[in-house]
Amino acid sequence: MEAFPPEFLKRMRELLGAQYAPFLQAMKGEAVVSVRLNPQKGAHPPAGATPVPWCEGAYFLPERPDFVFDPLFHAGAYYVQEAASMLLNQMLELQPGMNLLDVCAAPGGKSTLLAGRMQAGSLLVANEVIQTRAGILAENLSRWGNPNCIVTQNDPANFGVLSGFFDLILVDAPCSGEGMFRKETASRGQWSLQQVQHCALRQKRILADVMPALAPGGQLIYSTCTFSQEENEHIIVWLLEEFGHELELDPVLGLEEYGAMPVTVAGVASAAYSCYPHAFRGEGFFICRLRKKGAFEPEKAILPASKKKKRNNKPSPVRAPGSREFLQRYIAPGEWHTELKGDHLFVLPKALSRFPTEGFRRLKTGILAGKPHRKGINPHHELALSTCIRQDVPALELSEAQALKYLKREPLEISSPPANGWILARYQGINLGWLKAVQGRLKNHFPTNWRIRKSIAGL
Repeated sequence: MEAFPPEFLKRMRELLGAQYAPFLQAMKGEAVVSVRLNPQKGAHPPAGATPVPWCEGAYFLPERPDFVFDPLFHAGAYYVQEAASMLLNQMLELQPGMNLLDVCAAPGGKSTLLAGRMQAGSLLVANEVIQTRAGILAENLSRWGNPNCIVTQNDPANFGVLSGFFDLILVDAPCSGEGMFRKETASRGQWSLQQVQHCALRQKRILADVMPALAPGGQLIYSTCTFSQEENEHIIVWLLEEFGHELELDPVLGLEEYGAMPVTVAGVASAAYSCYPHAFRGEGFFICRLRKKGAFEPEKAILPASKKKKRNNKPSPVRAPGSREFLQRYIAPGEWHTELKGDHLFVLPKALSRFPTEGFRRLKTGILAGKPHRKGINPHHELALSTCIRQDVPALELSEAQALKYLKREPLEISSPPANGWILARYQGINLGWLKAVQGRLKNHFPTNWRIRKSIAGL
């Protein structure tokens, strides 16, 4: 196990004073395990779990299971998320029709929290600049199943041209990661004072890049998983110095009851919160909410003039044969648009048409619903996990053993095969993916690249 860097310990002793000893003892202990349920999929709390008091639908687990072997994990019924980062839930003031941006979103914990909380007609843009991490983000949001999401892979500076477009911007900034030293011991060896300073510079650049995109009355939420003051309260002081003419602190009161330590910034008490593992049931975390001066006005986004003339957010007409029948059979009633791109059919909520079609690299838009072919349209795996799928689509309930075989993409045998056609594979009433019944046999259509590769005892 990697030792704590001596300079890190020195800094923490100076920062915490009398609380340093219990802090160090906690840092040498075991990390807590927590999950947050998907509110749109109806999963039940795990056995032996206890509620996370600052986030509805979240639970502490008595021990860390092997999530790979839980079918509900693959179904997007819950997300494994560090408990302190769920304090974001306490910062949110959401209304219908909002535009939300998660700038540094991978792997997707806070994006799925936002997707579970945002109200009707809202849009979430989850962005990640690093390609490999962006792919993981898209996969996790596909599992979560909310159609009102777009995943982009862009530099934060690209969003600055969307003047006043977003009602909430979350910057969960890349940081030195001190708060994760207990959970990710290997990261201790990567820490240095130089890295802290480098992260602080990067955090300032990200914030400055996205500030123009924040709407009047909009919320800016800044968070890190580090204890470093240079990356936390010093960044907030810098923000107020640079953007104080249009930005102000927007404190959230009362989080002390959960063990979060209030931080005074620019003379404002409880302007931010730091979480330390000796006082808070979770890892290290810092969070602060600010607000852009002005009043919230829906539908007030101003796009750059160069884009305005070219902008055409109306989805292209569907030309796939059988698309109308496909939508009637599989998609729940609602205000949906459809878009045919290449050989893929997408289902898009009306809210997604607000986001520009040019200037952003999209990895995921709405729900990839199907793949047209000469005889019709085959449903896509993403549709099976989506919350926009009809509830009366034929389905087959699987036992745990059957569900694990399905997730390994192995053949399934059942005593009474259903009629020919596409069937949802379900576990505990939650969709896992597609099966196709063909002349008494079931073909497993779980995606090859998502299948469980680890060996399973007894299977």
